[in-house]
Amino acid sequence: MAAEEQEQIHKTIQTQAPTEEVELVGWSLIAEWKTSDGRRFLSRIAGPDVTVWQMKGYLHEGVYGQWLENALPGAWQAN
Repeated sequence: MAAEEQEQIHKTIQTQAPTEEVELVGWSLIAEWKTSDGRRFLSRIAGPDVTVWQMKGYLHEGVYGQWLENALPGAWQAN
């Protein structure tokens, strides 16, 4: 069962779909946090029903995969 936080993030990401014809089926998120004393740390969260190996794959592909120009209308461009 998905946590409420996962459901909220999933709905928010879905509102930013690159086209109306696509459905969000998985995602992974890394966030950096800073405590009041200045320490920094990372946290990870993945979408509902996303396995650990899928999350690792999303993160690896996001960093090391080839970014196709104009893969979908509104898709992010590579740097």
